[in-house]
Amino acid sequence: MGIEMTSEFTKDTEILGVKAGKIAGVIEAEGGVFVNRCPQALLAIGQTMLDMTESGRYGTGLNRVLFYHFTSPEKHYHPECLETVRQVFLLGKKRDSDWHIYQFRSFYKYADKNGEPDEKKTASLRKELTYLGKDGFSDRWGHFYFGEKRSFQVQVGAYFDKKYALKKQEFLKERQIDSKIFLCRWVDGRKLYKVRTGSFSNRKDAENYIPLLRAKGITDAFTVWDF
Repeated sequence: MGIEMTSEFTKDTEILGVKAGKIAGVIEAEGGVFVNRCPQALLAIGQTMLDMTESGRYGTGLNRVLFYHFTSPEKHYHPECLETVRQVFLLGKKRDSDWHIYQFRSFYKYADKNGEPDEKKTASLRKELTYLGKDGFSDRWGHFYFGEKRSFQVQVGAYFDKKYALKKQEFLKERQIDSKIFLCRWVDGRKLYKVRTGSFSNRKDAENYIPLLRAKGITDAFTVWDF
């Protein structure tokens, strides 16, 4: 989710309470070696910052995430690092929009002899996270990514009264369709019960499921992210 850009972007632009220049300094510290060599790896560092912050698992707010989980910022950084901040945080660009990246590890310390993540060295990571992929420009310089793959669901109803959500769930069950109810908050603080079905690894498969639902009388279906 990008942050709306309301004025000219500079190193002093505040993003989630942190100046863009500081974020760029952290990207430099973590991946300055990738500048002009592997722009995807720079994007991935920025995406990891944002994904970790939005998940809420790694601390409250971007500043705490950077302090506790990333290298201290460099005072001087390449312009490409600041541009990466703009791309990720303001324009919503990602290394891969189907991934939540929560950790990355260097080739130098974590690669096995085949250039893949060493099973023993990454064992603790793999207990909680999935290996997603990698970027690099040599056997030494690159990052492995760990996190979760996004999935897609189909939403078939949203109700302020839970009894209506339960009725929709029963309606689906009668048609042999499994579903779950998700409790959310509406903008005014009221509880909102969302009924969703299916779990797909990509949007296309989720959208292909919608005509099947409509054929069974479910006309208000649409695709949503499963966060």
